[in-house]
Amino acid sequence: MNHLQDTTIKSPSPPFAGKRRARVLAVQCLYNIALTPENVKPANHIIADILAYGANASEELDQQYFLSLIKSAYSNISSLHKNLQKYLANGWKVGRLPEPIQAILVLAAYELIYNFEVPVRILINEYIEITKIFNHPGEAGFVNSILDKISKEFSREQ
Repeated sequence: MNHLQDTTIKSPSPPFAGKRRARVLAVQCLYNIALTPENVKPANHIIADILAYGANASEELDQQYFLSLIKSAYSNISSLHKNLQKYLANGWKVGRLPEPIQAILVLAAYELIYNFEVPVRILINEYIEITKIFNHPGEAGFVNSILDKISKEFSREQ
């Protein structure tokens, strides 16, 4: 056997592999739900469509994480909006923010408040990177400031 053959070490997937793809698809899903009237296409059909799209992509997807994240955040969207409202400038409402930013903030707030498996700094970094995917990079600073405030109010072990 040639000593150069098969010398690559295959490391196992990182513990959060597939979660970023799940988060990105969850943002797309909330965005689509916000823009699509329920009588045109119910939320559960949008979720199924996004999941089917995501499952066909070449990137790894944690489907269970996606479903748990989107269903939990969507079912708590009113309380998450109320929490987010506290961190916006006077006179601003969550509904005035661009829909992709709303979706990012709702999902990030949900994870910061309820997901104790992922460290806070990792969650904040994930959603800043997702913000850069969907928006002008300048929005990342805004998202970072809101998520930082949420993480301080809902403090947990880091």
